[in-house]
Amino acid sequence: MIPTQIFPLPLKYITVDGRYRFGKRSDAFTLLEQYPISELSSRIWRYASRRVYWHVRHIPASQLTLDATKKIYNGDDLPDVILRTIFKYLHPLDLIHGCSKVSQRWNRLLRAPSLYRDLRIFVRKESLDCGDVRRFLERVRNHVVKLCVVYSSPELINALHTIFPDCMPNVIHLDIASFEPVHLCHRSIAFHLYHSSAHVPSILANKILNCFPNLETLKIAIVSRRMASQDQLMWIFADSAFPRLRRLMLSYVDEFSSNISNSFFSWNRSLEVLIFRNAVSPRFRSLSNASYSLTLKELHLEIVDASDAVAIKEFRNLTTLSLGCCWQLSDDHLNRLKELYKIEHLHLSSLGDDVSMTGLANFLQLPTHDAHHFFPYRLKYLRISHCEQFALEAVKRLIQSCPNLESLNIAGDSQIGSAELCLIISNLRKLRFVDLSYLDDNIGDYGNEWALQNLRDNELACVRLLQLHSTHQQKDETILQAINMKRPRMLISPRPNYLINWKFVGDCTVFNEEFEGDLNAVLNDLNDEPGFCCIDDYHALGRQK
Repeated sequence: MIPTQIFPLPLKYITVDGRYRFGKRSDAFTLLEQYPISELSSRIWRYASRRVYWHVRHIPASQLTLDATKKIYNGDDLPDVILRTIFKYLHPLDLIHGCSKVSQRWNRLLRAPSLYRDLRIFVRKESLDCGDVRRFLERVRNHVVKLCVVYSSPELINALHTIFPDCMPNVIHLDIASFEPVHLCHRSIAFHLYHSSAHVPSILANKILNCFPNLETLKIAIVSRRMASQDQLMWIFADSAFPRLRRLMLSYVDEFSSNISNSFFSWNRSLEVLIFRNAVSPRFRSLSNASYSLTLKELHLEIVDASDAVAIKEFRNLTTLSLGCCWQLSDDHLNRLKELYKIEHLHLSSLGDDVSMTGLANFLQLPTHDAHHFFPYRLKYLRISHCEQFALEAVKRLIQSCPNLESLNIAGDSQIGSAELCLIISNLRKLRFVDLSYLDDNIGDYGNEWALQNLRDNELACVRLLQLHSTHQQKDETILQAINMKRPRMLISPRPNYLINWKFVGDCTVFNEEFEGDLNAVLNDLNDEPGFCCIDDYHALGRQK
């Protein structure tokens, strides 16, 4: 039975219908990772619990009952210009699976190429053999702005070049992350290459280069576990490749050869966003050769070594810096990063033993003179997760330096106790996203009550999402439920794949044990809000069970 309402969420999240958009965030996951199609879920094991099934539009039975006293307006009475205007606001799924079946006239109007600007194309063997995908892309070639291509099986990659027209001049965003030839070996829980398709075929690479001359954003995942497969990266960094490229995301790259690194650093592109996700990065020792050292605004690295930390400070115009495994960083490295005073977003995870509690506290402290020339003067969004150095003194410095902080993720910070948590809640009044997951049991009672139990009206008043996965008080969700009832605008996630939600049965409030709405749609909207990036890491809301 489909619910008619789940509180505190709007009606649009009740049903699962797959109306997902390209994310506005530059560091958003590829569409295959964010919303994997069900039959491909074995290839992207981490997102199996968030798979997207075939489009189904659920209509409550109450809406199917027609009121005999009301006249239904005949849609065919509307002029073409009105219908075309309406169609522009509909999702492609609605156009193809809904409106096109209303009448021959509507079907004809829906063939207008201008209606298809943001597309996710799913290529199957049948559609490839009959040429349907090729004909469709040929028809809309001059109107598509954002394009994602997903194929159903790795064997299709050798013929995938046939679907693209000669040129799609207006495409500025290309998501081809599914072109990586990977599958999951369930017995060994390890990735393996398909020997028959260990590379992006050269004919496909050339087609991509020629088809998208005005590309500004490229998201691509290529596995290169062996040096022999490194050549598949060279075509990306060719002198003639993507002359207008500004944003590049590479995923699942295990190694960079010296040739690849040299080509990358000598690539004459004014990059603004550079992301290495689930991938090593080329060592930044040759940064002096990079033409984008002053244009880069966002840098996302999965694994950071000491040489990276020394070189990163040369990216002086960074506003976003995300560093994954920071085991090799030291107090001195953090001190060097304080020169990056323009940083508004900072993500740090798993600091190593060479970073002390005092060193981290000093990193978060503003100097008394010329504070606007040092970090963290502009900091608004902070993730400092799984860092045992984030303790009481660091909390005090953060509160003093960044009273207007809007997003904070301290998941897994073992030194956070009730005293620290109370300081954060009492002083950071503008927080919108908060992650308190995986904290130790010492955040329990403080003054005979939990820090969240009796919030004042001005404490966490602006919070959009509060996440507490695997935290001490998760065992008693009644406190969180009471908070949510008083603050229905707040979303609370006490465990993965779940948001506190309830329904009214008569005069009684019944809390649902599961979240039966469209969690992907909730995440899709949250992704576009500044600060949610601090929450969206490996213990995020939609984590696999």
